[in-house]
Amino acid sequence: MPNDCMAVSLGLPGLEVLHQRSLEGGSLEVTVRYRTRTASCPHCGKPAVIVHATTAQRKKDRRIWDRPLTLILFKRRFRCLRCGKVFTEPDPIFGHRRRSTGRLREHIACRAIGQPASQVARQEGVSASLVRRSFQDAYHHRWDEVRDHPLAAPILSLDEFSRAKRCYETLVYDPLAGNVLGLLPGNGGGPLRAYLEKLPDPDQVRVVTMDMHDPFRQAVQLCLPRARVVVDKFHFLRMAHHAVSQVRVTLQQTGTAPRSTLLFRGRHLLLVAQERFRPADWAKLRVLFRLTPELQIAWELKEELRQWYRSGSWEQARQQIRLWVAKVRRCGLAPFQPLLSTLRDWGEEILNTFHCPVTSGALEGKNNRIKVIKRMAYGYRNPDNLRMRILLTNRTIRAMA
Repeated sequence: MPNDCMAVSLGLPGLEVLHQRSLEGGSLEVTVRYRTRTASCPHCGKPAVIVHATTAQRKKDRRIWDRPLTLILFKRRFRCLRCGKVFTEPDPIFGHRRRSTGRLREHIACRAIGQPASQVARQEGVSASLVRRSFQDAYHHRWDEVRDHPLAAPILSLDEFSRAKRCYETLVYDPLAGNVLGLLPGNGGGPLRAYLEKLPDPDQVRVVTMDMHDPFRQAVQLCLPRARVVVDKFHFLRMAHHAVSQVRVTLQQTGTAPRSTLLFRGRHLLLVAQERFRPADWAKLRVLFRLTPELQIAWELKEELRQWYRSGSWEQARQQIRLWVAKVRRCGLAPFQPLLSTLRDWGEEILNTFHCPVTSGALEGKNNRIKVIKRMAYGYRNPDNLRMRILLTNRTIRAMA
């Protein structure tokens, strides 16, 4: 070796380096063989020392010094003197009939958690199929474990997200620990009931937060009779915001051009919380209310509903919501009528937020993260791959490694 060269450990103590060279383009090629001089015969169990033949096999390895590394392995075949059988020496570093090292497969599988397979393959200089196989070999057993052994928590949050067009998945989340506990196919009650029936201690679950999706409520009431269902306040308040916008759009379409312009420019201001208003915002709002008294009524109903969520007790909240419902009926604004239907069907679950002041805000953040995962790969054709990537982004699944 020239005296201006330096050596670096290959990091594979089971291999003996025979030769190394640098190729054009900056890649490295290292010739290796296993250090052991004998191998146990798989037929009779006796050690064999006679080498029957040797073949050179090219294997991919992780980059070293940010340069591609190829290992030329001299694979030996031994002949057993006792039984006369010929066999190939074991290959623990690379694996049976594998053309890459185990540490390379682990590396690209870890990178494939947050990146598309094609991108990892291009950066590592391997095929996309190798990235997919490595990911499946490394992590799919964890998906089976999570699916077969669901976990319980004192508080659960349920929500659905769109995996593809008209294809939905159900997300089970633990807001206390910040972990995704399960991903169920579809958004109906059947898969959720099957999941809840497998919980090791269903009485441990005391609160379940969700949006106003009736199949979820039926599944929880059937499988978790002691759990209190709480409707997330964001979804109910969003209905009030939508009602205000509908009132504005109706007035905007039937008014004169100057009034319509003012209403359109104030569309965002109508949805801002009043405690965040600046003096200039109040001035703009008063101009709109002078032009359209109906819009002022709609805005006041929205703000009263927001203030209602700050009630001091469940009994006080129950009395105030009755007064709010009576006011909605008196004003006769059609866009607010769906809120009355929702209160009739989900009133108990909406009021439960005053017994258990929990929300699904953290779960909505997980939904946003799921959208990022889908966008990075422009969608996933294999739903199990998407579910596995979502589960691998939380620390509970990582701890199961």
